Amino acid sequence: MKTIFTTNLKQALRSPGFLLGVLVIPLFLFLSQLDTLVKLFQSEDPQTYGNFLQFILDGLKGNTMSFLMPILCALPYAASFVEDVRCGVIKSILPRTTRRGYLWGKAAACAVSGGLVLAAGIVLSGGLSWLVLSPLEKAAEEGMSLQPQILELLQKILLFFFSGAFWSVFGAWTATFTGSRYVAYTAPFIFYYLLIILYERYFPYVVLFYPLVWLNPGNGWFAGILGVILWVGELLAIGMVLFVLSAERRLERV
Repeated sequence: MKTIFTTNLKQALRSPGFLLGVLVIPLFLFLSQLDTLVKLFQSEDPQTYGNFLQFILDGLKGNTMSFLMPILCALPYAASFVEDVRCGVIKSILPRTTRRGYLWGKAAACAVSGGLVLAAGIVLSGGLSWLVLSPLEKAAEEGMSLQPQILELLQKILLFFFSGAFWSVFGAWTATFTGSRYVAYTAPFIFYYLLIILYERYFPYVVLFYPLVWLNPGNGWFAGILGVILWVGELLAIGMVLFVLSAERRLERV
């Protein structure tokens, strides 16, 4: 399974969908805060030390990344299994491995690539923000440190990674019922916003299934960041099991 996972992950990371997702994130993070950028460049006063990190953190808390997340995470590999079946590649793969090994490798690569596309995009955004905004900042004074902001950014990356991994696997799972790659790409977005509507309009007490809080948990979530990671990690594990079971049934018809 390790070899299958490695092969699938390489395919996912080299796919056009992965590259597109990584590049789209900084583009939209900067565009969503265009007013802030203009003000920063128009200001004659030097900006606070570390403002380039705060710029990215503010962008991650906004609606733009919440909107893009379920779309981008599915691009690298959510449709991989149904594409293998549709193109007939599966017939040349299965004789060289077990069905379970193949499917678990697919599920793991789908999850990791769905999380990595978001994490890589955020890291790239941070690098571009440093290049563009750090020259506008004051020099670091004694006692000043970027550690709190870096820690917060790392926490955000973890939250986006796990959410991206879950929704990518969710897309792969739903696609096994129809055999359509378009379902793999669109189902995460549709169900993501369905959960938001259900929470905000009908079930405001069921915060566990409110996907926006998985990205910005705040102080009200039990066990803080760790609690969110554990909860979404459990959903991810369940999603991977459902994908494997459903895909196995589909392979019986191949």
